[in-house]
Amino acid sequence: MDERLIALKDPTLLVVRIEEIWQGIQTPDGPIAGAILVHPSCPPVLFWHLFLHHPTLAASNPSFPLLLLESESLTHQNAWNLHHLLRRSDIPVSALELLTHVEARKVAQEARHHRGLAGDVAPGWETELLQVLASELHRDRRLVWLARVGALPETLNAALPYPIRPTPLPSRSSRDVPLYEDWEPRWQYNARLGQLVMEKGLALPERDQRHAVLTFFASSDGELAPLLALAQVPARRLLTNATVAPVWYKRLGAALNHHLPTSALPRLTDDGNRWVRAVAQKRLADPKWRLFS
Repeated sequence: MDERLIALKDPTLLVVRIEEIWQGIQTPDGPIAGAILVHPSCPPVLFWHLFLHHPTLAASNPSFPLLLLESESLTHQNAWNLHHLLRRSDIPVSALELLTHVEARKVAQEARHHRGLAGDVAPGWETELLQVLASELHRDRRLVWLARVGALPETLNAALPYPIRPTPLPSRSSRDVPLYEDWEPRWQYNARLGQLVMEKGLALPERDQRHAVLTFFASSDGELAPLLALAQVPARRLLTNATVAPVWYKRLGAALNHHLPTSALPRLTDDGNRWVRAVAQKRLADPKWRLFS
């Protein structure tokens, strides 16, 4: 057996020796990293770094209750790392509770929707989900554009604090549509058209305009607008990428989209977010189901 593993079996091993062993491997994978993680003298900074990769194993550390009191190394992780952590379904509830109070609003919000805190969804969860989307996700002027191209579901619009009733667009003169080049992925070209529609007044046929705007929003930052775009855009490459997005609302948008191949749904049925999981399970059970009827 590796002498480092033998040394890590000693509960009295000094912290300085644990840190020396870590410096020699510098990887969160493998049996040595696992032995470091569960050692009762594992220093907090190192413990919470490894926790991001192995939360269930971390909870078996005899000092876990004490390490929760020194959790700054977890709660001060950058938001990107925490979002990736929250994709997992096996986070100890005690650690989840810490994440519901972090300063990063999106991380705290996602922690509150994690399956570890909420368990399984209750009957009638579709209505609750609509309320969550309407009240908790950031809204911006892009919702007006979604309404203009017929992509703002009326069931959601009616749930918004102030339903959107956009005025018709003024008549616009036709502009030359940029040519498509073979080197450019089709979804990127359509996203570029959507940006030109919004910012430069590019005139397109109604169907093409809707598709361009949806593609542009689906590939952009934000919360509610990208979710709604991902729930409707027929761009499979975008949807497949969204199934592994760090933020839950992009994964949810992909799960809602009937253009997402059913072969991609199983990975979402055990998602850390209860809404993503519920939608994926519902779609697998009933391919004709739609949240936005």
